[in-house]
Amino acid sequence: LAVVVSGGGFVSMTGGMAVARALSDAGLGWWEKVTHLGGNSGGAWFGTQFIYSQRFHDAVTSNAAPLRDVVSEWIESHIAAQARELHSSEWGPQGLLPAEHGCPLTNLEVRQVISRVAAFAETPYFRYLPFVAGTVLNQSIDSVGNATYATAPRALPAVALVQAATLPPDAWTTYDRSVGHTRRAGLRASFADGRTLDLSERGK
Repeated sequence: LAVVVSGGGFVSMTGGMAVARALSDAGLGWWEKVTHLGGNSGGAWFGTQFIYSQRFHDAVTSNAAPLRDVVSEWIESHIAAQARELHSSEWGPQGLLPAEHGCPLTNLEVRQVISRVAAFAETPYFRYLPFVAGTVLNQSIDSVGNATYATAPRALPAVALVQAATLPPDAWTTYDRSVGHTRRAGLRASFADGRTLDLSERGK
């Protein structure tokens, strides 16, 4: 049995929480029959916390408190976490990459417009997605910045977590000042069995 939660930000995440509570309240041992838990975007937020945070898992599956209260408490905690980490450097640099060689006037205009928009933003404009997703995971998973799939404690050890991940361009590119252009850099994934995969190679 597989449980899959679609993308959709907080709507999908809280929807996943509702499904998890319903399966637990059914009293038929449904979670013992689940072998795979999948999702993307908001569904992945739910799945990651449900698998790797015992606190989140217990709060969602226990009927000790109404799910409405569990969701409200989670959201309040998330808002507080965002306020604390608003100016954190954990989410990477807040500036733009150097301008590409090309039309200097176009580069100048684009950078001025983006800078003006960023000046009015109340969140890290250039790092909004990692800022939101990072604070989602930070409040539920201990030492998430250093955690790996292989070492993080699991609330459901027998369930395989299936996720789709998207990496921003600056995770796999670098600016080459000698030529004034951004170039593709190496990006490697390391597996628990010692294998590595170069994700920057064409076709992978």
